[in-house]
Amino acid sequence: QLANLARVSQALARVVASSFGPNGRDKMIVSPTGQIVITNHGSTILSKLTVEHPAARFMLTCANRIESEFGDGATSMILMLSGALRYLNNTTEGQRLSPIALCRCLKYIHRRLLQNNELEEALKKKYGRILLTRDRQTIFKALSSLLRTKWEG
Repeated sequence: QLANLARVSQALARVVASSFGPNGRDKMIVSPTGQIVITNHGSTILSKLTVEHPAARFMLTCANRIESEFGDGATSMILMLSGALRYLNNTTEGQRLSPIALCRCLKYIHRRLLQNNELEEALKKKYGRILLTRDRQTIFKALSSLLRTKWEG
């Protein structure tokens, strides 16, 4: 189950990863009716996707919710979720992980992100000058929205 979630999140991440950041590339999206949209806005790209997998639909709903609450962050949410699920999948290879255990793992990652002051330095080093908030309430609210699921563990 976790491997499947990791694959689904990685597929969504591949769609938006190249549009992320200051050097993000534009995507050309052609609708079934022939309408053409060119954008590098992650939320727009994600909103144009038609997905059938229930987990993918849930991830897109979460991304849209973050976008509507904060005005940005859909791409970041998909990329962070994909990375977290890939990490969990790699570290629990061959083990069965229940949805409650998965939620507990994600909550642990959430707490570690809030405590990790090295995160800002790593992001600055990788992406150059980035404006990051030091307001833990804002970070907590964003990550809580990201990690909120129907399973409370």
